[in-house]
Amino acid sequence: MGEMVFKKEVRRGIVSCFHYYCSTCEKDLKIYTHSENVRIETNKMLVWVANSVGIGYAQTEQLVNILNLPMMSSKYYRKIETIVGEEWELILQKEMTAAGEEERRQAIEAGNLEKGIPFITVIIDGGWAKRSYGHGFRKKTGKLLFLGTRRILKTHIPRLSIAVRSAISNNSKEGSDLQQLRQDLKNGPYHVFGDHKNCRIQYCKRQDKQEMNHVPLLQQSDIFSEISHRLTTNTTTNYAERYMSLVSKFSGGKRVNYCQRGSYFRRCVGAGLSYNNGPSWHNSCKKSTKVQEVHKTAKRVEKVHKRARKVHKTAKVQKKCKNSAKNRKSAKKEKKKMCKKGQKKQKKQKKRQKKKESRNVQKGQKSAKQAEKCEKSAQTAKSAKK
Repeated sequence: MGEMVFKKEVRRGIVSCFHYYCSTCEKDLKIYTHSENVRIETNKMLVWVANSVGIGYAQTEQLVNILNLPMMSSKYYRKIETIVGEEWELILQKEMTAAGEEERRQAIEAGNLEKGIPFITVIIDGGWAKRSYGHGFRKKTGKLLFLGTRRILKTHIPRLSIAVRSAISNNSKEGSDLQQLRQDLKNGPYHVFGDHKNCRIQYCKRQDKQEMNHVPLLQQSDIFSEISHRLTTNTTTNYAERYMSLVSKFSGGKRVNYCQRGSYFRRCVGAGLSYNNGPSWHNSCKKSTKVQEVHKTAKRVEKVHKRARKVHKTAKVQKKCKNSAKNRKSAKKEKKKMCKKGQKKQKKQKKRQKKKESRNVQKGQKSAKQAEKCEKSAQTAKSAKK
């Protein structure tokens, strides 16, 4: 049986790939924590949820660490966040164009036309991207005016409904005079905020009480005319307030400044989708055709990344091959050198042996000649004795 050896872990966001090596097969094995179809979606859904519940990268990192999961880098998080924002923007544009066509049709049916162009009523509201919580105001009108009007409105706004009810009850007792009721309703804010010049004696009992007149202060900030207009026309900005509450939810209660890099705009787009489709807006957005197109682009981007990784790997393999070829060439050269050296040594040894042999032959010949000389000298000595 072979042994599987763990080599490394490659992370792509919260998706991991574990590399193992088999000692018997001598092959690499890759094990992914998620299937191939869900790898891109898993990272994207994490960023989707983070933007939906009003948290950023730091809070998401804490959440993922508590779950004992690997967290993506901030750079990769921002990259996926832009993809999610593009998806949301495409879906919202599609819904807004459909809603605009419907409003146009209804305006034409109702006869709301001006020079042949249909018109509708639009409610507009504005707000800060980050709350100041009593300090850090950036308006040029100053801090005291804003705080002063806020305190006045807090104490006097509950009395507006009482003034409206009393005006309606007094006019119903006197008779149904719509013109007088309209005048009383318009004068209601003046009566509540301390200006009793145009109040009627029938329902105003505060003329002799020396109250502070807050009307001039309110008229500086255009709040007073807005209150009068809404009381007479029975209009509210509840649609805008509902949307702004969703924006506050998506931006984490406006406690963090998400204005940089388009994060606040993306959260406003998400709030628009939640406003149009309700709590189940996630499912409707996922089923949208535009989302599928963006998914395709995301998959294409992932394919490009895969190709780049393959090219990088092939380049590494080629470098290794080149290095191995160089090593082989150098080994061959060394072998050749060694062979040449060995051949030279062998030649030298052969020469030495030949020299030794020749020397031994010469020595043998000399010794034989000497023996012959000795024999001759012995023979000559014997003959001389005789």
